[in-house]
Amino acid sequence: MSSIFFYLFVLQASTVRAPTMVIKKICCIGAGYVGGPTCSVMALKCPDIEITVVDLSKDRIDQWNSNDKLPIYEVHIILFIKNK
Repeated sequence: MSSIFFYLFVLQASTVRAPTMVIKKICCIGAGYVGGPTCSVMALKCPDIEITVVDLSKDRIDQWNSNDKLPIYEVHIILFIKNK
Protein backbone atom coordinates (compact mmCIF):
# COMPACT_ATOMS: atom_id res chain seq x y z
CA MET A 1 0.00 0.00 0.00
CA SER A 2 2.78 2.45 0.81
CA SER A 3 4.47 1.91 -2.59
CA ILE A 4 1.25 2.92 -4.38
CA PHE A 5 1.02 6.04 -2.24
CA PHE A 6 4.65 6.91 -3.04
CA TYR A 7 4.04 6.40 -6.77
CA LEU A 8 0.98 8.67 -6.73
CA PHE A 9 2.88 11.29 -4.75
CA VAL A 10 5.77 11.31 -7.25
CA LEU A 11 3.35 11.39 -10.18
CA GLN A 12 1.51 14.37 -8.68
CA ALA A 13 4.73 16.20 -7.80
CA SER A 14 6.10 15.80 -11.32
CA THR A 15 3.04 17.46 -12.86
CA VAL A 16 3.32 20.61 -10.74
CA ARG A 17 4.65 23.45 -12.85
CA ALA A 18 6.46 26.54 -11.72
CA PRO A 19 4.78 29.85 -12.53
CA THR A 20 5.96 31.30 -15.82
CA MET A 21 7.97 34.49 -15.79
CA VAL A 22 7.81 37.04 -18.59
CA ILE A 23 11.17 38.64 -19.29
CA LYS A 24 10.80 42.29 -20.27
CA LYS A 25 14.31 43.65 -19.77
CA ILE A 26 17.84 42.26 -20.09
CA CYS A 27 21.03 44.03 -19.03
CA CYS A 28 24.34 42.78 -20.40
CA ILE A 29 27.54 43.79 -18.64
CA GLY A 30 30.29 44.20 -21.22
CA ALA A 31 30.10 45.34 -24.85
CA GLY A 32 33.14 43.46 -26.10
CA TYR A 33 33.56 40.34 -28.22
CA VAL A 34 30.91 38.37 -26.34
CA GLY A 35 28.40 40.87 -24.95
CA GLY A 36 28.11 43.09 -28.02
CA PRO A 37 27.29 40.45 -30.63
CA THR A 38 25.18 38.38 -28.22
CA CYS A 39 22.99 41.34 -27.30
CA SER A 40 22.79 42.44 -30.94
CA VAL A 41 21.30 39.09 -31.92
CA MET A 42 19.00 39.04 -28.88
CA ALA A 43 17.73 42.53 -29.75
CA LEU A 44 17.09 41.45 -33.34
CA LYS A 45 15.32 38.19 -32.43
CA CYS A 46 13.38 39.54 -29.40
CA PRO A 47 12.12 43.02 -30.31
CA ASP A 48 9.63 43.00 -27.40
CA ILE A 49 12.46 42.78 -24.83
CA GLU A 50 14.39 45.90 -23.84
CA ILE A 51 18.11 45.07 -24.11
CA THR A 52 20.63 47.34 -22.36
CA VAL A 53 24.39 46.92 -22.67
CA VAL A 54 26.74 48.60 -20.22
CA ASP A 55 30.52 48.81 -20.36
CA LEU A 56 33.26 50.65 -18.49
CA SER A 57 34.55 52.07 -21.77
CA LYS A 58 32.48 55.02 -22.95
CA ASP A 59 34.32 54.91 -26.28
CA ARG A 60 33.20 51.32 -26.86
CA ILE A 61 29.54 52.21 -26.22
CA ASP A 62 29.87 55.24 -28.52
CA GLN A 63 31.27 53.01 -31.26
CA TRP A 64 28.35 50.58 -30.96
CA ASN A 65 25.89 53.49 -31.15
CA SER A 66 27.59 55.16 -34.13
CA ASN A 67 27.13 52.28 -36.65
CA ASP A 68 30.25 53.51 -38.47
CA LYS A 69 33.15 51.69 -36.83
CA LEU A 70 32.22 48.90 -34.45
CA PRO A 71 34.68 48.07 -31.65
CA ILE A 72 34.92 44.44 -32.82
CA TYR A 73 34.94 42.53 -36.09
CA GLU A 74 32.26 39.91 -36.50
CA VAL A 75 31.03 38.64 -39.85
CA HIS A 76 27.64 40.17 -40.76
CA ILE A 77 27.18 41.87 -37.38
CA ILE A 78 26.63 45.17 -39.17
CA LEU A 79 23.42 43.71 -40.65
CA PHE A 80 22.05 43.16 -37.13
CA ILE A 81 23.06 46.65 -36.03
CA LYS A 82 21.52 48.37 -39.06
CA ASN A 83 18.16 46.63 -38.41
CA LYS A 84 17.58 48.29 -35.06
